[in-house]
Amino acid sequence: MKPFEVLPWVELGGLVGLYLHSDVAIEKRVADALVRLSSCPSSDWEKAMKLTDDKAVYIDVSLEQMAWLMELLDFSSGRTEDIEGIVFWPYAYAAMELLGALGYEWTNTFGFDCHESYVLRWWVPEGMVGYLVWLARRGRNVALFPEQLRYHELARKRSEVIKSLSSALEGHVNRRLD
Repeated sequence: MKPFEVLPWVELGGLVGLYLHSDVAIEKRVADALVRLSSCPSSDWEKAMKLTDDKAVYIDVSLEQMAWLMELLDFSSGRTEDIEGIVFWPYAYAAMELLGALGYEWTNTFGFDCHESYVLRWWVPEGMVGYLVWLARRGRNVALFPEQLRYHELARKRSEVIKSLSSALEGHVNRRLD
């Protein structure tokens, strides 16, 4: 299974197919990055590709939402939730690899600094969706520059992410129960 899928017809806030400063369509950049990452996968990417259909939940997220969620991961935290979340790190690293392949490299000051509204489908284990909801609610951004100054309307965006993740998890559970 592919850890990510390009969804050219999914709309989030009415925005689809935005163009970057490089004049290359974001759809093409994402598709090219996915091909590159899949053709020579890292161990984390390979683990994400081995996720089976029965254990996978898809979440439709914008690149900005995915980058913000990855900024909430604290790999040095001693919090119980973060320690338990270690099992999901390969999927998070795969997401970070995709962001890096798109030119959004992590910096300690600005995090990923990605504000791209392009939506893609991200396949993750069921438990990771719950972990991402927890991160969105209680996680602390590890970038030095405050997220309130980097993300316009952060409270609304946080609420949208929580709602979207919760809805995806609920839909997955309902499909399994049918």
